[in-house]
Amino acid sequence: MRKNRKKRKKGIILGLELSTFTVGLETLCDEVDKPLFVASTKITIGDGNTKRFWDSTWIEGRWIKDLMPLVYATSKKKGKSLRQGKENDAWIDDLDLEANSTISVDHISQLLTLYTAMQGIQLNEDPDQITWKFTSHGQYSASSAYLA
Repeated sequence: MRKNRKKRKKGIILGLELSTFTVGLETLCDEVDKPLFVASTKITIGDGNTKRFWDSTWIEGRWIKDLMPLVYATSKKKGKSLRQGKENDAWIDDLDLEANSTISVDHISQLLTLYTAMQGIQLNEDPDQITWKFTSHGQYSASSAYLA
């Protein structure tokens, strides 16, 4: 008799089929793996549906939590895609500014920096692209990972 299993989502990332990852996982990398993933890949923004607004490196290859820690700390909903965050500046609705009753000049500066960064993002209809930096064709292979 088969046990109940979570439905599995198929997808391709770095040329690998992701059928082993279950739906509902927030990210394919944990906090230890994220820096390695960022260092090994290049993500080109297309439609903004793959990149997560709060937890992707879409600003000059860096995370919002590193560039704007005060803003990141006040964000209450971190599950939006870049597209969802950009549409009508919905990322602003994610901020819980009332919980942080003291808003400093640094906080306002970080908010303005993030707002300015968002104005520079141009989305299109092409899917976001993830390429592997260690091969000429941009696709992952185990041998290229060992040689890196």
